[in-house]
Amino acid sequence: MLDECRIRRPGSGAGAVDPNTGVLTPAAGTIVYEGQCRLGSIGESVDVQSSDQSAAGPLRFELKIPVGSGEVRNGDTVELLDVNDPESVVDGLLERTWRVGADPSGQWRVRRRLLVEEVVRGG
Repeated sequence: MLDECRIRRPGSGAGAVDPNTGVLTPAAGTIVYEGQCRLGSIGESVDVQSSDQSAAGPLRFELKIPVGSGEVRNGDTVELLDVNDPESVVDGLLERTWRVGADPSGQWRVRRRLLVEEVVRGG
């Protein structure tokens, strides 16, 4: 595993609003895992039809983490802390966030494979 990531369980509460910008910062939450991982794209999850064209939906990703790496659940968020692939840095992976959607790993496993989708922030 070449990358390093942090998986966080979303916090409860309203969070805080920056009085100067009006931007809401969600409650920090709890870190459930921090360490080695590997993030890779596995294709598009859905196709969205618009009136004039067809647009691809968000990319799905697979996050690999070691077995015994904490109690990761659906809805937890993932952020990359470091990547060892220079092209990933260029692609902006360090500024993006993903949400855990499923853990399809079987009973006999040597690593966990989590399906994650990118969290798109409203503008």
